[in-house]
Amino acid sequence: MNIVARWTNNNGGEGRIPGDFGTMQDAEKAAANHLEKYPQMAEVTISHRVGGVVKTVTRD
Repeated sequence: MNIVARWTNNNGGEGRIPGDFGTMQDAEKAAANHLEKYPQMAEVTISHRVGGVVKTVTRD
């Protein structure tokens, strides 16, 4: 489905969680795991390669 997840840390750095996700649920789970594993991460943005940003996942 070409869903990707990109992170932003507290210092403004950016990167991408490895892999393409088949469903939004898979991407949301990866985002939650990433935020839990790396406390310096501020948010993860989930997007479709063609359609753009779908959801932003934060610690709140």
